[in-house]
Amino acid sequence: RRSADEFSSYTAVRRVSSEARAALRAGAGELRRWDALAARRSFTRAASLLPGRAEEALAWDGLSRTEGLLGEVGKAAHAARRAAEVGRRMAGLPAGDGERIEARGLAAERAWGRAIPALDRLFGRSPDRVDIGLDLVAALLASGQTEAANATLGRIVQVLAQEDGAERDPRVDLAEAETAYRLGEQQRAAAAAARAREWALEHGVGEIRLRAERLHAEAIARLDLREEAQTELTRLEGEMAAAGMDREAAASRLALGRVLARTADNARALETLEGALAGLRAADDRSGEVGALVALAFQGSKGGDFSRSLALAQSAVALAREIGDRWSEGEALVACLAMANWAGDAKMVAETQGPVLRALRESANRQTLLAALNNLAIGAVERLELDRAEAYLGEAAGLSQRVGNRLANAGLDRAYGFLEESRGEHDLARQRYEAALDKARRADVPMSIATYLDDLSWLEMAADRPDAAADRAVEAIAAYQAVGKLGDALEISGVLAWVEARRGNRSAAYERLAVLRRAAGESTAAPSFPSLVLEARIAETLADWPRAVELRRRTVRMAGELAVAGLLIEERYGLVRALYGAGARREARRLAAELLSEAEVRGARGVARGLRSLLGTPG
Repeated sequence: RRSADEFSSYTAVRRVSSEARAALRAGAGELRRWDALAARRSFTRAASLLPGRAEEALAWDGLSRTEGLLGEVGKAAHAARRAAEVGRRMAGLPAGDGERIEARGLAAERAWGRAIPALDRLFGRSPDRVDIGLDLVAALLASGQTEAANATLGRIVQVLAQEDGAERDPRVDLAEAETAYRLGEQQRAAAAAARAREWALEHGVGEIRLRAERLHAEAIARLDLREEAQTELTRLEGEMAAAGMDREAAASRLALGRVLARTADNARALETLEGALAGLRAADDRSGEVGALVALAFQGSKGGDFSRSLALAQSAVALAREIGDRWSEGEALVACLAMANWAGDAKMVAETQGPVLRALRESANRQTLLAALNNLAIGAVERLELDRAEAYLGEAAGLSQRVGNRLANAGLDRAYGFLEESRGEHDLARQRYEAALDKARRADVPMSIATYLDDLSWLEMAADRPDAAADRAVEAIAAYQAVGKLGDALEISGVLAWVEARRGNRSAAYERLAVLRRAAGESTAAPSFPSLVLEARIAETLADWPRAVELRRRTVRMAGELAVAGLLIEERYGLVRALYGAGARREARRLAAELLSEAEVRGARGVARGLRSLLGTPG
C-alpha cells in the first residue's frame, strides 16, 4: 500500500535506541492517522534522542511533514532544512530517503532550479508516492509555476484513480483548492476545499478541517459571497490560534482583512491587515507577508497616501523576487502600477506595464491579470491607443470565461464602456456601464457601485441628458459618502453644476462650481484642470461664448502639458465649438480641419462626427 511506502522509512529504523525507535514509529503512526499534533510531539522527541546520527534526519523530516500538514509553512521549511543538513553530514540513510530529504531541503531554501527537477525525478521514479508528488506541487506553487502545479496534480489524480479501494487523500484536495485559487478558478477551489472539509468531519481530523474551511472561505470571498466568508474567517482565526496553528490563523486574518477592505469599515480593515502582517512574519510565511504588504498598500491608498503605499508595494516586489515567487511578484507589481497610476507618475506606469503582464501571465494569475488588463485598457483609451486597448480587452474577455467572478467581469464591462465612450458611442457605453453597475450591485461591493455610478453620471453629461446625469450623480454622491470617499463625492457634484446650467440656472451652476473649488482648496487664480474643463462646459452650455473660448484656450495648453492624447483632442474640440459659438468661424474651421484627420486616425469617432457636422463635410 502507498501508506506503507510513505512511512516505511520511519518504521524500518533498527540501529538506534528503543526509545528513539519508538518515537519515530509513533510519529509515523500518528501521521498515518492524520493526528498532526501528536506526531509533532513524537518527532520532536525523536530528534532530541538522535543527535549526531543519520536517523536524526528522518526525525526532522517527519516533523517537517507534520508542520506542513498543519499549514505551518515556516516551521515546515525550518525542519526540512535541518533534515537536509543532517543528511549531508551523516552517512547511513537509504539512497531514496537521502535524495528525498535533500530535495525537500532545497525547496525549503527556495533553490527552485535544483529542488523542482529533483522532486520531479523522484516522483517519476516512484509514481505511487503521492507525498512526493504533493511536495512537487507545493514547490511549484511557491515559485509561482501555477500551471505546472496544476499539471502535477493531474498526475497525482491519475495515480489515485488506478488504485482500487484507495482511500481519499485530503492533502490532494487541499492542494487542489490552493492551486485553483491561484489560477482564478474559484468555483473549483471552493469545491475541492469542501471535499477536504467533508473528509475531515467524517474522520474527526480538526486541523485539516480548519485548513479546508480557510481555503473555502477565501474562494467564496472571490465568488462575491463576502458575508459568508467574513463570518467563517472570523470564527476560524480564533479556532486556529487555539489549535496552535499560528500561521493558518494569520492567513485567515489576511483573508478577512481583504474582505473587510471591500466594505466601508476602513479602520477595521487596516487593523486586521496589520495584525495579519505581524502574524505572517512571526510564522516566517514570506509569501503570505508579500500578500499582506500588497493588501496594506491598497488599503493605505484609500486615504490618498500614494507615496507610502508605493513604498509598501515596492518592498513586496523586492521580497517576492528574493524568495523566487513569481505569482506573488505579479500581485505586488500590480500594486506598484496602481499606485504609480493614481499618483500620476506616467514614467513609472510605462516602465511597470511590461513586467506586470509578464509576471501575471507566467504565473497564470488569471484573476489579477484580468483586472490588470482592464486597467491597462483604460489607460490606453486615455491615450487614444484604441487598437492596443482592444487587444488588452480581447485577452481579458477570454480570461473572464475562466475566472467567473462578477466583480472582475464588471471591470471588463467598465473598460469596454470607457472604450465606447471615447469613440463617442454613448448608447453602447451606457449599456456597458449599466452592466458593470448591475454586477457590482449583485456582488454588493460599495466602492465599485459608487465608481460605476460616477462613470454613468459623466457619460450622461457628455450625452447631454441632464435628468439622467442628475439622477446618477445624486446616487454616486450617496454611494461615495457611504464608503467615506468624501473627496470623490465632492468631485461628482460638478455634474450637478452642469445640470443647473443645462436647466438655465446660471447662478446655481456657478455657486456649485465655487463650492467645489473652495472645498478642494483651489483659488480662483489657479484652479485645477478638471475645474477649468467643467467651467468651460458650463459656459458653453449657458452660451457664454467669450468665457468658453478663454477657458478652452487654457485647457488646451494644460492638456498639451499633460501629454494625454484623449484629453488634448477633447479640449481642442471644445475650443472649436466655443469659437463657432463666439462667431470666430474662420479660426474654428481652420482648427476643425486640422483636428478632423487626427480624430479619424485615432478612432475618436464622436469628435470626428461633430467636426464634420461643423464643417459641413459628409462622413
